[in-house]
Amino acid sequence: MDKRKAGTMIRILIILIIGLFSFESYLFGQYTIRGTIKNAAHQTLYLENMFAQQFTLVDTIKLDSIGGFKAEGQLSEDAILRLRIGKVHSWWLILEKGMYDVEVNLNRFRKDKYNIKGSASSKTLYNYFKKQRAFLQKMQMA
Repeated sequence: MDKRKAGTMIRILIILIIGLFSFESYLFGQYTIRGTIKNAAHQTLYLENMFAQQFTLVDTIKLDSIGGFKAEGQLSEDAILRLRIGKVHSWWLILEKGMYDVEVNLNRFRKDKYNIKGSASSKTLYNYFKKQRAFLQKMQMA
């Protein structure tokens, strides 16, 4: 076997191995959540799964000096996840396979400002909550 064929076979083998690992991650539902929560340096972020109106702690993460964090794990099924700091601040994420980027500024919490990239379902849920709050505020003023 000449060197060119050996090099080609090695490249094909590497591509197959990378593909196998990617397929395995797809099958087993690997997820990554990373982001920044401004004005929350060194606080603890709680990731909680909501099921049947109960919360189960999935993970706790200590935010770094700029409020950054990263969480990784495996899913057996999709989940509704609450990201929470303390007892007052929380945000919702529809967790599916994939990668999510979370951006929150605690100074803007009352104005309902947060952004989750990587999940159309989470965006739909965010818009639903926003409309629901607006409707409830309108009803209180009436």
